[in-house]
Amino acid sequence: MKIGILADTHDHIDNTQYFLEKFYMKDVHLVIFAGDLVSPFAISPFKKVGIPVKGVFGNNEGERELIRHKFEEVGFKIVEPPLNLKIEEEFISIFHRLPHPIPDDIDSHIIIFAHTHRREVKREGGRLLINPGEVCGWVTGEATAVILSIPDGEIEWIFKVT
Repeated sequence: MKIGILADTHDHIDNTQYFLEKFYMKDVHLVIFAGDLVSPFAISPFKKVGIPVKGVFGNNEGERELIRHKFEEVGFKIVEPPLNLKIEEEFISIFHRLPHPIPDDIDSHIIIFAHTHRREVKREGGRLLINPGEVCGWVTGEATAVILSIPDGEIEWIFKVT
């Protein structure tokens, strides 16, 4: 199964649409969003592509209840972090800010996080930690997202020149 992972869109509709279209073309089955959509109007690209979305709020969403409602209207899910999922026998936890240390009650083998706007993949304590970077591209100058294939753990980066 292919999972598209993105975060830190910060209302950048064009880049969000770009990455979601790439996910669609690459046969992604689920999008995981790790926070900082920011405004309710920025949901529109997610609706257009039609891939199911599960995600968490970041630290910049101002109208959380409206965003939650707009996501739920189309069958998507967004919650306060962490969001814990089981996908094809893999346990995945999604945060916006990665807690240090990771709480003992998080048994997930895959941890997805964001907030720093810097893309990163590393192994730590038997876990795979993934930060997809930033969709907006405003902080690092690099707009990025990632596709995770499970159960094999293969990672594919997607870039857009900003």
